[in-house]
Amino acid sequence: PVAAQAVAHPDELKMKPEVDAAIAKGVEWLITEQFRDGSWGMHGDYVGGRTGLVLYALLMCGVPRDHPSVRRAVAHLDAVEPDRTYATTCVLLALDALREGREDRIEALIHKLLDWQRPRGDWGYPHGHSDLSCTQYATLGLWVAHKRGIAIDASHWLDALDALDDYREDPRWIDNPDRDGGTAARKVEVAGYKYRDDANQRVSGSMTSAGLSVLAICRAGLGKKLGRGGRNEIEQRIDAAMRWLAQNFDVTKNPNGGHYFYYLYGLERIGALR
Repeated sequence: PVAAQAVAHPDELKMKPEVDAAIAKGVEWLITEQFRDGSWGMHGDYVGGRTGLVLYALLMCGVPRDHPSVRRAVAHLDAVEPDRTYATTCVLLALDALREGREDRIEALIHKLLDWQRPRGDWGYPHGHSDLSCTQYATLGLWVAHKRGIAIDASHWLDALDALDDYREDPRWIDNPDRDGGTAARKVEVAGYKYRDDANQRVSGSMTSAGLSVLAICRAGLGKKLGRGGRNEIEQRIDAAMRWLAQNFDVTKNPNGGHYFYYLYGLERIGALR
């Protein structure tokens, strides 16, 4: 059955003209910044990453697939080979948003991500530490595979879930704010996530949203293979992380962290994946 679409909040309807105008302004600026080779330049040595991210944004904002800017960007991406986790996923997201062929190319990029998964289940920079940010982007790439029916061995999802526990803070127990005197638990968990598995790292809004994305994607990827016990455990971790966000929620800054726009994108991912 098709789920009924949620009714828009009155405040959302009031803001729609302003939001639409901001999107149109952003799209126009991105198109004017495109280079002659179809790219938007490079950030460091992340081949294809910036162009993939911009192309994905344009497509998600409704720019037609036959628009000259889109065509030039696609031609550029067809000619490059990303070799970093972030860049590879950005290219994957763009190619998936095109919704036109390129299955072999997408599958090849998916296998790259799988090959780069570290022995304990997470991802990192080629010659650096593992971190939750790289891990989030890798699983976003694998999410493309799941949506397209590309087979991924369950071990990859399970290993990612195991590694995710290393980034989780020790849970705190609080009075259940939803308890109304019924049979609900008196105490519930609160636990956010941090960038690295380091005792000196602070839990932050961006990394807690990253942890939530990994949990939701792995849950979807495993499906029935997860089992009732495993599904319940993931749901408990999701609830604990959502409570952390609820206690620290802010849209003017990233709680306990920087990279403000990265944080906002993380919140958007949670809304899409939940």
